[in-house]
Amino acid sequence: MNWKSLSLGLSLFFWCLIPIVPFASRTHFLPLPQWWGEMETVCFALAALLFTLPLRHALSRLPRASLWCLMMALLWAVQPWLVPLLFPGLNTVTALAFCALALLALATTTLREELGNGELTIWLARALMAGGLVQSLIGFAQLTGLAELSNGILFYDSEHPTTNIFGHIGQRNQFAHYLMWGVLGAVYLRSREQIGKPVFMAWTVW
Repeated sequence: MNWKSLSLGLSLFFWCLIPIVPFASRTHFLPLPQWWGEMETVCFALAALLFTLPLRHALSRLPRASLWCLMMALLWAVQPWLVPLLFPGLNTVTALAFCALALLALATTTLREELGNGELTIWLARALMAGGLVQSLIGFAQLTGLAELSNGILFYDSEHPTTNIFGHIGQRNQFAHYLMWGVLGAVYLRSREQIGKPVFMAWTVW
């Protein structure tokens, strides 16, 4: 295995972790319960970009998505000098988020150039299917009460034992939405004949 193959594999690995690990994170603390998941996303995006840098032939050729995100970051950064703010600081957070999205777009475009749009989409579908499986297992543990016996490894609200079926995402509607993306990932993989019919049927029934 040469360096290019290793770099591509590591970049793809961290890129695929983005739709899985932050959503499965057990760490949710006030006053910013989503901070840990968001920082995991940023770290994985930076790692994916780091390993794609040797694959790029011209760093000056930024994708349009990156340019638009950087323009949005600039807009939010100068906002305090244009209008009065009710919540100072949130514009800076938004600007940094758009910068992170610009870096992620650069990494994604590089992976697409190396793998092709079809192959990269297959890997995204695999990641969504894996993430959906993880969340469904967590939800099953919460439904059956097994999460209460996990010694804090899995989230469980003992005061609301019948209404806390929301995986590690924290909200039932978002939990269902995420599971839907896992099902769509499985449907896409089945349509591309990347998984067999028994596996697809077992996943959708589960």
